[in-house]
Amino acid sequence: VDNFPLGYPRYSALLSIDPSFFIFRRFSRLRMRLLLLKQVELARLEETLDKVDKEETDRLSLSCLLQDSNPERKWIIETATKRLEEYDKLIDEAERAINRPTSSERDVRSVKNWTKGNPCLARSETAYLNEGDDLASIAGVRDETIFRMESILEDFMPQRLCSGSRRSRRYTADPHVFFFGPRLQQMSRGLIAWMTILTLLVPIAILNSLASLIGRFITIVIAAGVVVFSMSLLTKARTLEVFMAGTAYAAVLVVFTS
Repeated sequence: VDNFPLGYPRYSALLSIDPSFFIFRRFSRLRMRLLLLKQVELARLEETLDKVDKEETDRLSLSCLLQDSNPERKWIIETATKRLEEYDKLIDEAERAINRPTSSERDVRSVKNWTKGNPCLARSETAYLNEGDDLASIAGVRDETIFRMESILEDFMPQRLCSGSRRSRRYTADPHVFFFGPRLQQMSRGLIAWMTILTLLVPIAILNSLASLIGRFITIVIAAGVVVFSMSLLTKARTLEVFMAGTAYAAVLVVFTS
């Protein structure tokens, strides 16, 4: 990054390092304004077409499209066709923009911190980073569980372990800029794997060691609650998916009480 000239060359080089930095505005409010404008234009064309049809004196023009001799109606239909194409295109693009995942506060904050430490752009041109929920990530949907675990590890991992890493030094000599790299994701996956194993197997071991039916029932309730809570907190699973997972897990545990 340091080898690029100050300004957009260096800023672009930084953002290209990690897909999480691919942060752009949706322009939701502007898109809505344009959609409303096109909607009003189409509504007026529709009203005008209805009015022309009611005032038509030549019944053949209404009965046969090929014999329609009304120039005003032809103009309305041609104009409406173009406006509808523009309207449909705007709707499709707005739908894609709205469905893009919102950029995480951590990623936005990282880019902000870099721009503050490297003031090479006009403030007005980095102000887009302050748009909050209007910022979207074009890197695609990532595993929410892995991402949250990475965030937790980043908070507790000593910065000195990453500031001198080969990956960080490969991109910049700035000691205040560091990248965790794929190792953090590997650590997150490993930790989640062990947590999953413990969550699934520890309750089974406890159930096998308990003779009391009440104790087993309490263990099942707590274990199922932990699974449901973990899915709700760490994933974006839908309510039905969480319910089905909790029910299936509780059913498996009940087998060990029989």
